[in-house]
Amino acid sequence: YEHRGLCRFGLNDLGRLLGAIWENIAIPPPPGPSESLLETAGLLDLQAVLADDPIRRAEIERQATFEISDYTAPLGIDSAGGFEATRGLIITVLEVTEIIGLIYKDRFNRRRPNIIEPRLRPILPVPSQASYPSNHSFQSFSVAQVFQRIIPEHPGITALFHRARRVGENREWGGLHYPSDTEAGHELAARVAPYLIEAMDGAMRAAQREWQ
Repeated sequence: YEHRGLCRFGLNDLGRLLGAIWENIAIPPPPGPSESLLETAGLLDLQAVLADDPIRRAEIERQATFEISDYTAPLGIDSAGGFEATRGLIITVLEVTEIIGLIYKDRFNRRRPNIIEPRLRPILPVPSQASYPSNHSFQSFSVAQVFQRIIPEHPGITALFHRARRVGENREWGGLHYPSDTEAGHELAARVAPYLIEAMDGAMRAAQREWQ
């Protein structure tokens, strides 16, 4: 990630503060094989539309690397100075939730859509991790959840949630996730948010001061 050096919150700190709480948050299990196959029908439709949409394809490819501008632009600080703590917090949330999401992927071990439906041709390399929940959805909605607590009245918060939805849905367009993976990421973000906010209080206060 860009600005990785700004991250001052360690994963060990998360473990000390929360223990195993964040490993045992209840979310529904993924749909079964029949429901999953039904979901792939919609993904095939998206694949056909994407073939004639090079702009969205380029967006999907860019978002694969978690470009920080996807989260700073909705807040209006894409090229602004003086928001180092804010950018550092975004990166920290993305890094911490990546680790948390992998725990749930391992737990549910859902096969990727192209395994269920071989006619799907993902436009990006298929990650080795399981499909459910979508980490892109989980991580992006987690950023939105955290900043909703920091600057709740800021008009960019709504845009940040819309961007999180777009990031998650683009993984469906790319053939990498089912819609139910995206929804599970959204749900997990909402349930993890209170614990993230407790653990990141200091980093959040530092970011909040930049908006005052």
